Amino acid sequence: SKVGSPEAVEDTTAVANMLFEYLTKLLGGDFVQSGLDKMLNEAAMKCPHSPSYDQNFPGLKYEELIAPEKSEDSYGFLIAILVVMTISAVAVVVIFVAARCVSRRRHNRWVKTLNRPQKLE
Repeated sequence: SKVGSPEAVEDTTAVANMLFEYLTKLLGGDFVQSGLDKMLNEAAMKCPHSPSYDQNFPGLKYEELIAPEKSEDSYGFLIAILVVMTISAVAVVVIFVAARCVSRRRHNRWVKTLNRPQKLE
């Protein structure tokens, strides 16, 4: 099967890495990380269980960050990815439900062919 081949695994890994890099750039890369770092720096001073807790802590002052520009092309690509993922998820659900219905129907037909002693076993 080609699905489990080393080439397929490498291709899947490459695509996943490209998607992660794209999403990181779309979310602003260092811009998001900087916001998280700021929240973590202030967390100890806002937590009553921390030794550095300050009830009247006003918050730290930081230089203003400039948000990265986002192009319309990046949103189009993101929408295309979301559409493909949604269609794939719907297809998986439809296949699962269809397989379950077919299995249930075959089981019911088989049960009807059994006589009473066989059903009691």
